[in-house]
Amino acid sequence: NDIEYLDAVLKTLEQFECDKSQIYFKASDYIYAIKPTPRAAIAKAKRLSEGGDTNGAIKLAQEAVDMENDEIKKSLYAYSVAAMYFKKGNASSARQWCKKALQFQPSLGKAYLLEASCVARLASGNNLEKSKYYCLAYDKALRAKAVDPACASAANKACGNYAGHFFPKSEAF
Repeated sequence: NDIEYLDAVLKTLEQFECDKSQIYFKASDYIYAIKPTPRAAIAKAKRLSEGGDTNGAIKLAQEAVDMENDEIKKSLYAYSVAAMYFKKGNASSARQWCKKALQFQPSLGKAYLLEASCVARLASGNNLEKSKYYCLAYDKALRAKAVDPACASAANKACGNYAGHFFPKSEAF
């Protein structure tokens, strides 16, 4: 019944990347039952997502975004929602949540990379039309590298992949 203690347990487990343990999920359940907090909501969302209940996970993660006051955490929670939508195959909603995450934290490179993946997934039409999507995805990946050097390696790999889909100049003109 001690919410401060339980929250400290969650925080400690997150710091040591033990946020997939049964203790972590049990503590989040107790906190959420006593008084829903953003940390408990996102923990429960992770559990639901891993269990295959993407819709329930998205609902709880959105709740965490709404409850959170810290902009950095809010951006990470919004990114989690985006990742869940992407996993579900809904690239349009994932892209909207990436943009929301970037409103809270413009230097969140992984949100730009996920948005690039969303754009690439939306590519349709003939090869010239598809090339427009890949150019935009390429730009998003470059932006990720520019704002967050920690994701430079992933951004470079993504740029190489997207550049391989550009429409050849020889055919365009």
